[in-house]
Amino acid sequence: PSEMVSIPGGQTPIGATREQVGAADWPETWNLPRPIGFEPTKSFCMDRYEHPNTLGQLPTVWVNWDQANAACQSQGKRLCKEPEWIRACAGELGRDFGYGEVQEPGRCNDAQEVGEHDTLAPIGRNPACQSAWGVHDLQGNVSEWVHQSWSDDPSYKVLRGGTLWTAIYGRGCYSRHAHEGAGPS
Repeated sequence: PSEMVSIPGGQTPIGATREQVGAADWPETWNLPRPIGFEPTKSFCMDRYEHPNTLGQLPTVWVNWDQANAACQSQGKRLCKEPEWIRACAGELGRDFGYGEVQEPGRCNDAQEVGEHDTLAPIGRNPACQSAWGVHDLQGNVSEWVHQSWSDDPSYKVLRGGTLWTAIYGRGCYSRHAHEGAGPS
């Protein structure tokens, strides 16, 4: 569909180095390095923009995992698996940011000194904040639920990418964090 991007399958880099997860804001498991490797990923489609995938609207926020999953299913879609989300963001080369290896201040609505990093941006406001495949806002603005439980506690679900807040988990393709799946995020 035209509102979606086709992502080809291939070997997807997974895991994260200390440099990719950044310095810890506080001692939690989400910001620890993870074993580096590759996972085969089949071709899939992903919305071009954040939900509701409509330019100019604000992205959907404060929904729990079940609500996000149901919203996808109501449109005949599904939440991405974690390796799919990484592939959509990092591309074939496994880049740290969707647009390259180095974070560029102001390119995305993320936690930096440039831009409105405390204000939710309308979908598509930062057209240069896109991956090599053409998926927008995978870092910055809002985090996205993926179809993955947190290994330490299955009631917690994984979020990737985002946010606009000044937290280390809001930067780059290898950033990840978790919230209780029943709670809004």
